[in-house]
Amino acid sequence: MSWRYDPLSDRTVRIAPRRAERPSDFGADHAERRCPFCAGAEIDTPPEVDRVADAAGGWLARVVPNHYPAVEGADGVQEVVVESPRHVRRFVELTAAEAAAAVTAWARRLIYWRGEGRFDYSLVFKNEGRAAGASLAHAHSQVIALPQTPAACVNLWRGGIVSEESIAWEDAAWRVVSPPAPRFAYECWLRPTRQAPTLSQLASGDGAQRLAQLLQCVVEAATHSARCDAYNLIVQTPPASLATGREADWWIEVVPRSSGIAGLELATGLWTSPVAPEEAARVLAKSIATPITTDQ
Repeated sequence: MSWRYDPLSDRTVRIAPRRAERPSDFGADHAERRCPFCAGAEIDTPPEVDRVADAAGGWLARVVPNHYPAVEGADGVQEVVVESPRHVRRFVELTAAEAAAAVTAWARRLIYWRGEGRFDYSLVFKNEGRAAGASLAHAHSQVIALPQTPAACVNLWRGGIVSEESIAWEDAAWRVVSPPAPRFAYECWLRPTRQAPTLSQLASGDGAQRLAQLLQCVVEAATHSARCDAYNLIVQTPPASLATGREADWWIEVVPRSSGIAGLELATGLWTSPVAPEEAARVLAKSIATPITTDQ
């Protein structure tokens, strides 16, 4: 594996041949394999590095090294968060305990890799559905840590405040917004306020169930509004080198993949969305389930 950089396009690409070996649940032979993420098949994954246990001593979520990593060694680490021992496909199908365990595992791994010292930038992402880049259907997400922060990610912490008309839903702890320049229709971000649980609190389980419940509502609202099942979820945290000390400086992006990336986007880097962020916020406000408990 290696990094390749093109100075003309200012583009960096990771060459990772092992990624071509990934199994797929969307191929013709998927029915012939047992799912490596289901309970009882733990031997089919690399040894786990973390787990969120249930009351009976089993697991609700487990973290394992990615068997087909894009980065490894000095170039970074990549892990898989298995979000349920049951063979469920969608994050919204997780039980309240499973969804909370997934959120807890995300926070734990982000905090771990930030404190480990070798890596400046860590990220949680989730590809749900083939159109979003998933290869295995069992509900899971991934954690990646890199020694250097990509320039595009550095720029995220230099933007302005989201305009008021783009707010779709809010309470004392959380705010759902449509970003000013969405890449896809009904893309939305879940931003914590200063009253939200910190990542450290979420890592200990404090507030995780509340956030997980809200996140399931947001995912359902965004994908329903976009009329698609596939989406990407991204947990953005500031690079260690740019940490501001403000606990609210992180957020979760939910990006429905109702359309593909076509020639215009590839050629120019310009995105087109058929729905303005203000209109998306109005639609999402009607779609987000309102009977959410107000306690954290």
